[in-house]
Amino acid sequence: MKSALLVACLLGLTLSPRASAVEAEILHWWTEPGARSAVNVLADAFRAANGTWTDVGRLSYAAARKQALERLSHGYAPTAMQWNAGIEVNELAALSMIGTLSPTGVTQSWPNRLYDFVNKAIVHQERVIAIPLNIHGENWLWINKHIYDALDLKPPDSWETLIAQAKLIADAGYLPLAIGTEGYQLQVLFNNIVLGIGGRSLYSDLYLRRELSPTSREQMREVFRIFLALRNFQRATQQSQTWYDATRSVLADRAALQFMGDWAKAEFEASGWLPGSDFYCQLSPGSEQTYLYVIDVFVVKRDTINDSGEARETLAAALTDTTTQLAFSQKKGSIPVVRDLPTDVLDVCAQKAVELVRDESRAIPSMALVADLAFTQRVYQALLSAWQTPSMSPHEGVATLRKTLRE
Repeated sequence: MKSALLVACLLGLTLSPRASAVEAEILHWWTEPGARSAVNVLADAFRAANGTWTDVGRLSYAAARKQALERLSHGYAPTAMQWNAGIEVNELAALSMIGTLSPTGVTQSWPNRLYDFVNKAIVHQERVIAIPLNIHGENWLWINKHIYDALDLKPPDSWETLIAQAKLIADAGYLPLAIGTEGYQLQVLFNNIVLGIGGRSLYSDLYLRRELSPTSREQMREVFRIFLALRNFQRATQQSQTWYDATRSVLADRAALQFMGDWAKAEFEASGWLPGSDFYCQLSPGSEQTYLYVIDVFVVKRDTINDSGEARETLAAALTDTTTQLAFSQKKGSIPVVRDLPTDVLDVCAQKAVELVRDESRAIPSMALVADLAFTQRVYQALLSAWQTPSMSPHEGVATLRKTLRE
């Protein structure tokens, strides 16, 4: 009888059920094939930490943001919501609409593990308000090597060379520039030119000081000259393209050049393209010594009576784990938020980015980090107006932009 009881006790120890899984509902806008492959890395890491990951449908950027704001406002937010670090996230924290991460959890190690500019972007009033996921760069030029080889062209080393090549590409029957007529895509192109012509100083005058000195105005006229010259290489059929449509036109060997963040590279590589073999990755002309960065984060919901925050703490630990960071960046086209990681597993484009941001003085915050939505939309509208007005001169473009800065 005693033996039977002992066996039963031992069996009870070995067969007791696992601790219940930590459940997390995740809202994001990663819907393209490369992005979906990347988010699966995060989901698998969370599941490995005894988590249950549930996606909130397949939402576009606009739909995801709208649903996140609605659910935050009405008190039934998902566990975590994708956002870009910056002013908007700080505003959500100031309004107490999002939660914070425990100062005694994994975040204790972040000041020593993460880049300083990442730590700065996720802290509001000395509290960590977001889980950092990756660092993207926006000043990339993606070049279709198949088209460039067919036309015996080399990657452009200046804006004048690029414009001259665009004419040759158009004459050969290809689309020189993969771009749609939406404010965001135009802003990416425009900011690439700003950095190429005036560097950090002109960029800071435009987006931080929001005032153009006489020297800056002269540089900005040159920026608009190039911007308006490139407008001539967009065809009417391209106007409604999203950034992903534009990327697909490069993949289809219809378009030669695309200015876009390195999330575009994720789609190239998800389609089997390799840097150096199928496409070139280079920082836009003149911006080679700077990196215009965007930080993807998850903001988290506030504590409730039935949820003490275990899921967000588990997410924070799992998603900033070294192995997860490297695997996610490989799929997402980005670089890790954790510094001093081995880069040999990353592609040559990402290695170039890591080399730059290791000197953090070269890292420049994107508009998402320094501008609110209202200002961003005004800039979009100014650029859209210039792009769609054939008669607009560089001088008029600068005047329109200066008016935007003063509003």
